[in-house]
Amino acid sequence: MSPLAALGVAALLGAAQPPGAGARDRLRAVTDELRQEQLDVERLGHEEVSLLGALDDAERAEAAATASAISAEKLERKAEADLESARQSEADAERRAQDELRRLGPRLRVWQRLSAERRLDLVLDARSIQEAARRQSELERILGAELGQARGCLADLKHARAERDRVAGLARDLAQRSAAAKAARAEAAARRSRHAALLAAVRDERGLHQKAAAELKAAQARLAAVVSALPPLRMESTDFAREKGRLPRPCAGSVEVGFGQIYNPRWRTVTLQKGIDLRAPEGTQILAVHRGRVVHAGWLSGYGNLLIVDHGDGFYTLFAHLATMDRQPDDLVETGDRLGTLGATGSLKGPYLYFEIRHHGEALDPSQWLAPEATAGK
Repeated sequence: MSPLAALGVAALLGAAQPPGAGARDRLRAVTDELRQEQLDVERLGHEEVSLLGALDDAERAEAAATASAISAEKLERKAEADLESARQSEADAERRAQDELRRLGPRLRVWQRLSAERRLDLVLDARSIQEAARRQSELERILGAELGQARGCLADLKHARAERDRVAGLARDLAQRSAAAKAARAEAAARRSRHAALLAAVRDERGLHQKAAAELKAAQARLAAVVSALPPLRMESTDFAREKGRLPRPCAGSVEVGFGQIYNPRWRTVTLQKGIDLRAPEGTQILAVHRGRVVHAGWLSGYGNLLIVDHGDGFYTLFAHLATMDRQPDDLVETGDRLGTLGATGSLKGPYLYFEIRHHGEALDPSQWLAPEATAGK
């Protein structure tokens, strides 16, 4: 049931009591509920302000993370381009070294095959010392130049490979930084989304409590006005309290929503369920759980056809969303008497029975009062 509909039932329970302590207790209870709703509105207002600040911080953090991620992506792309250039330089150096080695290979192999004696003969065959010295110098120059060119190409290739390794390491480091920046950006976006969702939920809950407070103010005024006009009839004691844990179930069916705090995963809010929802087929018989007097049988917004039974000593049972009501106000009923049939009047969830037990206006957990294996109406 919605909190606003529950307030209407609370007002009826207050009106159903005779003049005196019961009505005054209910009026005080409504005043306490109103105070609590106003405190909840104030608390949620503070939470909204806090969440607005957190959302603002989250948006700034997301903007900073986005800028960092964009910068990291640019550096990563530049490093990838530099790595491609280094790879191309390495390939060019390797190609030049291979070309030079192919060109020098035959000549170097000739020099290698030329024995030391043959090289000496080339010098000694000279006609003069000057020519011998020139031949020796020329041999050394030719051989040195050829080897120098080969060593130069190999040195260039070594340098190109070292540069490629250096740039590749830098590219890997920047890729890791870019991935971390992207993850930080995603986390910042998720954080902002979470704060936005929490803010929306708090605003929705605040609106709900504001409506509840407004309804409570109206209920407070109505209760104050009707205290003096309450009917003098009081239901005699039926020893309802002695039946705790032994009451029969009001109908066949399973408990779909229990008593107490109900968490809404969509809005991340917690609402208070003051009764239980019993799911059963439409037309299922609804039976009285104890002897008492019907004090209300009529329509109430949010509850549809609502029937309330007074059991004396301030105990009441409530049956909502009935398809038909077989009893009228002031009718006396016994345990197991038919009250009506299950339906979907005023329901947003299809046919089911909403059942409450109250004592002097305070909602009690029906699961503690109903017998676990009690026979229900068929």
